[in-house]
Amino acid sequence: MSAGDLGAAAYALAHEPHSQTAREHGGDGHTLTEHLLYMVLDELRIANWQRSKDGQKNRRKPKRVSPLAQSESKQYGDTSDRDPSEVAALLDRYGPKSTSE
Repeated sequence: MSAGDLGAAAYALAHEPHSQTAREHGGDGHTLTEHLLYMVLDELRIANWQRSKDGQKNRRKPKRVSPLAQSESKQYGDTSDRDPSEVAALLDRYGPKSTSE
C-alpha cells in the first residue's frame, strides 16, 4: 500500500461518522443527514405539542432527541439575592444602549 493510499484510508476513516477513529477525533457518531433529521423531528414534535392541550397548559413538553439540542433548563447566573432595582441598574450600565433617542 502506498503512502497516498494510506493517507486516503486514514482520511476516509476519520470522516466516516460511525467509525471509532471519527469518534476519537470529536465526532459523535451521527452523519449530517441524521443530525438534520433529528432536528426536523424535534421541531415537528414541539409544533404538535404547542397545538395540543398539554402545550396550551405548558405541561408534558416533549424531550428533544437531537444530540445537538441544548438543555433548556440551563441557567447562567443567579439574581435571586439582588434587589430588582439593582439588577435594572446593572443592565442599564452594561446592557445594550437604547437607539430610540
